[in-house]
Amino acid sequence: MSLKTRFAMAAGIAALALAPALAAAQDRVTVTMRSGERITGEFEDLANDLVYVRVSQHDQRKLPFGEVAIIDFTAGQNVPDNERQASAASRHILVTRDGQIVRGTFQDIEGGPGSAAANRPRTIYFRTESGERRELRPDQVARVYLGPAPGSAAAPAAPVNPDEGRWDANNPATVRVPATSGWTDTGIYVREGDMVIFNAQGEVRLSGSASDIARPAGSVEGRRADRAPFPSQLAGALIGRVGGQIFGIGNQTQALRMPATGRLELGINDDYVGDNSGEFTVRVTPQWDNRSRRRGIRR
Repeated sequence: MSLKTRFAMAAGIAALALAPALAAAQDRVTVTMRSGERITGEFEDLANDLVYVRVSQHDQRKLPFGEVAIIDFTAGQNVPDNERQASAASRHILVTRDGQIVRGTFQDIEGGPGSAAANRPRTIYFRTESGERRELRPDQVARVYLGPAPGSAAAPAAPVNPDEGRWDANNPATVRVPATSGWTDTGIYVREGDMVIFNAQGEVRLSGSASDIARPAGSVEGRRADRAPFPSQLAGALIGRVGGQIFGIGNQTQALRMPATGRLELGINDDYVGDNSGEFTVRVTPQWDNRSRRRGIRR
């Protein structure tokens, strides 16, 4: 065997040996918790509301999904100012490797070594605010923010709503919520703790199937959509969002406490709105009077 042949074989063996390490490097993440703690290791899975990260051979961390602020697929660099500001103003954001910031809702990470679907390529699912469903590889994603970056300044107080003087229990707002829109801006500002009543009517279709119908309470067939913004609610149910926090509304008419301060948005609980049709009509009634609001009296 010639020296050249032996060199080629050795190079091939070395390349094969390095391949798993290179693949694993693509799955290396730094997870920043809402507390500010940072954990670096190999991403393995997201299941049962836990993020599984292997720090070492005998140390697998199980991180509560609700306590995770950032999943960083790069070297875990410091959070850029523009991303910090965006994370404080949106529910979730995804940052691509070329720096694009995409606002919307993180849905899932599936496949890849260490997961329940290890034979499938690792895929990150993200639904944009316009309803588009993105499927990306880890090497296309820099970071996913599941909440404000730790240490971010609080979002600025909501500006005064010019319609606030006219929006009261005697003059509720009526909002049309098309099934084809990811979120509908009501133009209404609320403050955390405000009590608001929702009365919704209408019917929407969630796909091309004539039987795939939903009313404000959700799918008439009882169907759920695991990657919808609020997966614990039925598919197609009426949902709300304030300050990035999503809550269920449905067809109940009891006053709901607003979870945050900000602009009130209404939406359809679906993982893809591009093939929807129909709309809900929602009457929105505050349970405070204008005098109490102007004086800043809390109830």
